[in-house]
Amino acid sequence: METILPKFSIIIATHDRHQLLNRAIQSIQQQTYQHYQIVIISDSNCLNTYKIASKMTQEGDLFVQRYGNAGPAASRNIGMNLITGDYFIFLDDDDTFQPNFLENIVNQLQESSSKEPIYYTNFQVVHEKLDDDCIIETEMIDVGGYDPSTVYVKNFIPNNCLVFPKRLAVDITFDKHIAYEDWDFILSACAYAPLQHLSIFGPRIHKNNNEESVQRGKSNEAGLIDCYIKVYGKHPPINHSIAIQRQELFSSINLDINEFVDNSPLP
Repeated sequence: METILPKFSIIIATHDRHQLLNRAIQSIQQQTYQHYQIVIISDSNCLNTYKIASKMTQEGDLFVQRYGNAGPAASRNIGMNLITGDYFIFLDDDDTFQPNFLENIVNQLQESSSKEPIYYTNFQVVHEKLDDDCIIETEMIDVGGYDPSTVYVKNFIPNNCLVFPKRLAVDITFDKHIAYEDWDFILSACAYAPLQHLSIFGPRIHKNNNEESVQRGKSNEAGLIDCYIKVYGKHPPINHSIAIQRQELFSSINLDINEFVDNSPLP
C-alpha cells in the first residue's frame, strides 16, 4: 500500500503543561483535514506529559523528550529536523486551532500561484481564566491590512499563524539567545521567502487572565527594549522606510536608536 505523506507537520514545544497540551493536541485531531503529522518536544522529564503524548499520538506522530536548558527555541529546532509534511506550523502548548483551519489553508493554497511563500493567517484571542474554567471574551484579529514589511519594525504575527514551506526547516533555526525568538525566526525566514497573507482564521491564542499570569506579563515588559535592540541589531532595516519607522518607534519613548544599533538600511 502506498504511504501518503502528511501535508502539514504541526510542531508543539511543551513544558510541564500536560492538561493544556491535551487540549492543543485535541484541536489538531479534530481538524476536518486529516493529512497531518504531530511532532511534540518536551524539555522536561514530566510523567504526565509522557502519558498524554503516549495516549494521544497516532501513527506517524512523534514525541521527543529532550535534555538541556528549558525553552521553546531548542525544542522547535529539534522538531524541524523531524518533520515530513510539505509545510510546518508551530502550535504553542497552551493554544489551539479551530477545526477547519488546515482545510481552509489547503483551499487557499490551491488558489495561490506564488512559489512557496511564508503564509500567515488571521487569529482569535481567547481571554480566559483557567482557574475558573471560563472564557471571559474573544477577539477576532484580522492582520490583512498590515504591510508585511512592517514586521521588520514590530512583530504582528503570532507564531501559530505562520505556515512555512518545508525547505525552510533546513535553512533557519531559532536563536536561543534572543528572548523574542519567534520574531527573530520570522525575520530570518523572510531572507529566504516572502510573506503572503491568507484571509482566513484558525489559530486561537489563549490568554490566561488570572492574577499570576497578568503579573508575569508585566514583568516580561521590563526587558522589552533590550529585545528590540537585539532583533534590530541582528536584522538591519530592509529599506529607508523601515529605518525611519524604527527611529520613530524609539523616539516615541525618548530614545535615539542610533545609540544602540546601526539603523542604516541594507544596500
